[in-house]
Amino acid sequence: VLIEEKRIKPLEFRELGVEKKGSYVYEVVVKEGVKREVRKMVAALGGKVLRLLRIKFGPLELGNLRPGEIRELTQKEKKKLFEFAKKAQEKISSSL
Repeated sequence: VLIEEKRIKPLEFRELGVEKKGSYVYEVVVKEGVKREVRKMVAALGGKVLRLLRIKFGPLELGNLRPGEIRELTQKEKKKLFEFAKKAQEKISSSL
């Protein structure tokens, strides 16, 4: 799918089951999260997204957080996030 002149595709896309007749549940793993990326990919396949849930952000699992809810990161999560950011920065620097 082309979004803002960039070819975008999911890293993973798999069907998890049927929610109700004609309504399916999928897990979609994306790398960046370009605006409305998942909705545009599904639309390109002739479908429509009725509900979209983010379950993970980088190395952080969101767990039972409700929309708009926040919580403090654990020390382990902070460490994972800093390692993730460092790897991303190294990848960017090496591609320049």
